[in-house]
Amino acid sequence: MILDCQNFNFSTQLSQQRISFANKALGTDVTQRILSYSLYLQGSSKTSIAKSLNIPLDTMKSLIKRIHSDGITAFRDRRNKVKSFTTIKQEQQNLYNISVQDDFVKINVGCQDKPIIVPAKNTLQLKTVLFTLAGAGLVSNQEISNILKYSPSHIQYLIKKIQKEDVHALIDRRQGQKQHYRFTQDVKSELILQFILDISNEKKVSGMSLSSSLKARVKLDLSPRSIRNHIEKLGLGKIRKQISDCLSDVKKTSSVS
Repeated sequence: MILDCQNFNFSTQLSQQRISFANKALGTDVTQRILSYSLYLQGSSKTSIAKSLNIPLDTMKSLIKRIHSDGITAFRDRRNKVKSFTTIKQEQQNLYNISVQDDFVKINVGCQDKPIIVPAKNTLQLKTVLFTLAGAGLVSNQEISNILKYSPSHIQYLIKKIQKEDVHALIDRRQGQKQHYRFTQDVKSELILQFILDISNEKKVSGMSLSSSLKARVKLDLSPRSIRNHIEKLGLGKIRKQISDCLSDVKKTSSVS
């Protein structure tokens, strides 16, 4: 594509201002190389370009060869300590990263010496920070998925939800037991004993009633849901009638004797 320069309105004043700005931002040599190659693309001869920009013809020819072989890096002044465009771009990308340690998550968002550090146990704080960064496009849903073990689609859903409902949307509203007990052999034994005692006293053996009885008798605070799950696992529900019948027989035998 060759542009017809006669269709452009040129301003000497604007040209001087823009070239001066480019010299400060890019350096004089880089600006000159850009101008040289632009004129070359528009069909100007190497000789006329070299004469107009007051550069040696051999330098002009060498520049064209380097651009065609090295690409955009040929515009850089090799004497300058400023790093190449591709290197700078790569380093900027590396500023944004997340690393997961045993006890905390470290998040870099552009300032390597001042990362955001969130304790791993602070799940609500961690979710809030990660979803906020994801909403701003600073971290990907896949990165968050690797940390929180949520699907990317669920993460996108939560990002939208937190924007509408604030961080309350991230709070797990499911109510479980207030105090967590491992169902050890001793706890299971107490549950079986309480199950039998309540049947003996003709009380209900629902999760709620057993929870209340255990709390009153041995100070065990177990959630009704956990109790129901373990009653099912232990098979107590299936032999409830048999236990009741056996206890009745024992009572009859005792009264007769």
